[in-house]
Amino acid sequence: GNFEDAVAHLAEKANADFVVMGTKGSSGLKDKLIGSNAASVLKSIKLPVFAIPTNYDKALINQICFSYDGAAVDQNDIELMLEVGKQHDLPVKVLHVRLKEGSPIQNWPELEKLFGQHK
Repeated sequence: GNFEDAVAHLAEKANADFVVMGTKGSSGLKDKLIGSNAASVLKSIKLPVFAIPTNYDKALINQICFSYDGAAVDQNDIELMLEVGKQHDLPVKVLHVRLKEGSPIQNWPELEKLFGQHK
């Protein structure tokens, strides 16, 4: 099979809650940002993925940034992210990515519902 199928298979076999993988970046803008393998895994796997760039300097992590584009989010993914933050005393910041300049915030009530109960 291909790389993303192998990652999904191994994660399922290990009963993993999330996947952590390194990134190198290769060709194309998207691939330069996160790497082609990481990009394909992010698109295909149903688990949260932590992508760590090769040049990461191992500085202390001070916060978690949740990037949200208005698409549906699984409550379990939010719970896991918030639990990781809580266990490591890290605040979770929400970055809402608007799909078009000037577009309204999408699904804001859903976002408030997901995070509002965790204040």
